[in-house]
Amino acid sequence: MRNPIAKKNAFTLIELLVVIAIVSVLISILLPALSNARERGRRIVCMNNLRSIWTGIWSYSLTWDDRVPFMEDVNLTDPDADPFDLAYPTTAGVMLESFVTPGSWRCPSAVAGFPANAGQGQWKLTYTFSSAGPIGQGVALTVILMPVPAAH
Repeated sequence: MRNPIAKKNAFTLIELLVVIAIVSVLISILLPALSNARERGRRIVCMNNLRSIWTGIWSYSLTWDDRVPFMEDVNLTDPDADPFDLAYPTTAGVMLESFVTPGSWRCPSAVAGFPANAGQGQWKLTYTFSSAGPIGQGVALTVILMPVPAAH
């Protein structure tokens, strides 16, 4: 026979299911907010990378008597070429490598990069210099930095 004075120390199945349902609803509400915060963090890193590249361009111009680099973009003619290869001395990667913080050449949200055959996460450069011409036809730097457009 049961002791009528004994206390109940366990949860019922219904109570546990209600708690699990409440927790799952809270998680479903919070997950989109967390992914938005993660993407905002990536955008901040990308903006800091662009600031580092511009600071490198400014440092280059101070070092070279207020002259901006004459740059060529090897990836306009060969998307699989390494933009930091010393065989292409007038590319942005080679000219500005010592002036730009290492790691600033890649945006964490990039969908394309160079060398193109390296694959996502292995790219060395994910920004493109819009006014840099092909090898042999480079132009003086009046650059707009932007992420590399996705391949179609």
